[in-house]
Amino acid sequence: MISTIISNKFIFLKIICLLLLSCTSVFNKNVFYKKNIKWDIHKQNLLKLHNYQVRGSLIYSNDKNKIYSKFFFQRQFYPEKYQLFLMNPIGNVEIEFKFEDNFSFLNIKNKGVYVGDDVDYMLIKLIGISIPFNEFVLWLIGLPGSSIDFIFNENNLLKTMRFKKNNKQIEINYIKYNIIKIPYLPSVFELRQGNNFIKFKIDDWVLKKWFWHGHLLAN
Repeated sequence: MISTIISNKFIFLKIICLLLLSCTSVFNKNVFYKKNIKWDIHKQNLLKLHNYQVRGSLIYSNDKNKIYSKFFFQRQFYPEKYQLFLMNPIGNVEIEFKFEDNFSFLNIKNKGVYVGDDVDYMLIKLIGISIPFNEFVLWLIGLPGSSIDFIFNENNLLKTMRFKKNNKQIEINYIKYNIIKIPYLPSVFELRQGNNFIKFKIDDWVLKKWFWHGHLLAN
């Protein structure tokens, strides 16, 4: 009789455990599913951004140097054009970078002008970090690009990701977002590759239909 009671209790406990595990599993799946829905909606909103301007500042450092600069970045979707200015603290342009029709132009004050069709090589000359340009344009707005190694923050936005190419890894950390307007866009993020480090602080996002050379061409 006692063994029968013990056996029944054991079976009852097993049933309770299975029910609890089942509920936990369903709950976790629902949470994960909801997070993915939020990210998918956010991602689609970001992919609609084709023409924008970004103003802010950056700090670049390595073993030898630490440089502060203001920056202005502009993208136009059609025809596809990109423009980047790096300026000293008083606003004078020190570096100008343009990319248009698969042709890149880099003008570094007092050092010379470089032209060519290898935009990634231009970026290495510019910042010393091996960054694929087509990836960086996506990282800037908070998209992972082709990276599959990333995690989200509590708001289902990118927090940290790693990108590897030619045995060189870049770590991207998103520290702060502007969550006043939708879509939420990065306001502070950093790139690390070995001893090279760049921290971007974005002061202003301007999202318009058509921009070029700092002028609104069409609404």
